[in-house]
Amino acid sequence: MNMRRSVVVAFCLAFVTAAFAQRYAIVVSTETNGMAGWSEVVDSLVARHNGQVFVWQDSLQEVKSVLAGYMPDYIAFVGRSWYEIQTSFVHDVWAITRELDADPYGDAIWGLVTGYDHTDAMRIVQNQTLQLRTILGGTNCTWDSWFYQGISTFEAQYNRIRFKLPDTSLIIDTICPPRCPDDRCTLLVNYLNDGIDDTILGYNIQGPVDYFITSGHGNVDVWQLHYPTPDLEGYFRSEAGGVYGDPRIGVNQNISSVNPKVYNAMGNCLVGNPSNPNYMPYGWLGSGGAIAMTGYMPTTVYGYMLWGLGSLLQMAQDRYTYAEAFHANNQQLLFDQINNTPGTDPTGLDYDRDACCYYGDPAADIRMFAWRDPWWDQGLDITSGTLIDTVTFWIEANYDSVDPGFSGTSGRRHPFAFLPVRYDSAVIIDSNCYDAVITDNFVLMYCWKQGDQRLSAGETRHVTFVGYRMTGIDEQFSAVQHPFVVNVTPTVFNRHISIDFELGEAARVNVIVFDTAGRRVRELVDATFTSGLHSANWNPKSEGFAAGVYFIRFEIDESVRTLKAVLMK
Repeated sequence: MNMRRSVVVAFCLAFVTAAFAQRYAIVVSTETNGMAGWSEVVDSLVARHNGQVFVWQDSLQEVKSVLAGYMPDYIAFVGRSWYEIQTSFVHDVWAITRELDADPYGDAIWGLVTGYDHTDAMRIVQNQTLQLRTILGGTNCTWDSWFYQGISTFEAQYNRIRFKLPDTSLIIDTICPPRCPDDRCTLLVNYLNDGIDDTILGYNIQGPVDYFITSGHGNVDVWQLHYPTPDLEGYFRSEAGGVYGDPRIGVNQNISSVNPKVYNAMGNCLVGNPSNPNYMPYGWLGSGGAIAMTGYMPTTVYGYMLWGLGSLLQMAQDRYTYAEAFHANNQQLLFDQINNTPGTDPTGLDYDRDACCYYGDPAADIRMFAWRDPWWDQGLDITSGTLIDTVTFWIEANYDSVDPGFSGTSGRRHPFAFLPVRYDSAVIIDSNCYDAVITDNFVLMYCWKQGDQRLSAGETRHVTFVGYRMTGIDEQFSAVQHPFVVNVTPTVFNRHISIDFELGEAARVNVIVFDTAGRRVRELVDATFTSGLHSANWNPKSEGFAAGVYFIRFEIDESVRTLKAVLMK
């Protein structure tokens, strides 16, 4: 790993982020917020994350505008399981969390804080940290080599078992009926309840299961262990906040797993559906011990969303939390859909876009136990100005044959970084990539596509941009909003531009021009205006301004927005 660059990045980020606390929103219905137990869940989230509560009465849409003004980094949707948390509710969550600003990407990392009852939701809140060290696979996990240790089994092949040995890249893949019987139901139940304590070739794999992963046929309240037909194996079933094993022969076996864990039903149809108290999410958030869960609400078809977590979580080691990886993968999907990235299926992307659900606290520090180098190193080198920063996002391959881009539904994803501050706008000034997407809160680098030569160890890619920092985001949120619409036309010009703004009510308006160094170079407007449409013009060449990028900042009472304009030669 490139330690010199990592140290520089850490210093820069510590300097920049000191004044920018992350914002946490709690969205809850009036009814739920007034109920004993559930109100304590909300209060605990407020205390733990210094959160702001947003209450809705009839629809989530009621809080969208105030959420947009708050600009949250995280949103916890607290709700009573099947009574409020239904598939239609989750679809509204997906829509709202992309509609808090003008770009098509997600604007906040979100999660559902719920359970069969409020005690399950409170357990999610109380378990804020988890290192994913030991994996248990009910399916062959294609990324098990990235975990410190674990055991994987195969849903389509009897008696096959893989042992990922601790603190080494060694994997023992064998057919062993004594270790892996025809019906794995009891084996997996015991591992979940008691943890793993297996010795093979002198290596001891020991510890509670931190990450359980399944694939194959599923339904809203059942996972069929064998694929494609049940044959010799049994099922896992859920009912009333519990999950249990139903072996092919013998009595049911309750799963009562006290240790916190993540459950990723990455290849199962319908297992993530929340619309009934007997469904799987409430079983796993209950007796299954999960503090975070991801699953498909409809039938699994394409697999981009959950199979793609492997690259962003495991192969990046401890770079992202589980919620961050889920969120980042959805932004990757949106980019691939907009960009028509080679190898992707437009129909599949559209199907997967809103198909999955994240259960858990979105700000919980659930991440990989890092024991080896990630697929690539990456960092943000930031030179901070008064209002404008120069940012370089870079990657460096740690292995030969690295493919930093979409390489399949279960393959790699594009390099992605969360920005430590929010930017109103950004302009790329240097890059050796195809392109990059820079929103207010993340940067995605498009530097490799299918058909390209893969990167060798030590090979780098980068994108450098100047970003205009958002201001006016006070530490204390004010629900008083001053609606306005602003527009600059044209945004690329060689003589003059028109600056238009429409006010919903009378307001003080200040329009200021800054250059890329953050210097205030011109004040265009400073006056009080009535409601309605107003215009101003600016002809910078007649005033001796040089060609280049300029940022036009609108300050309207307490609200701020910045647009960029490019003056041509």
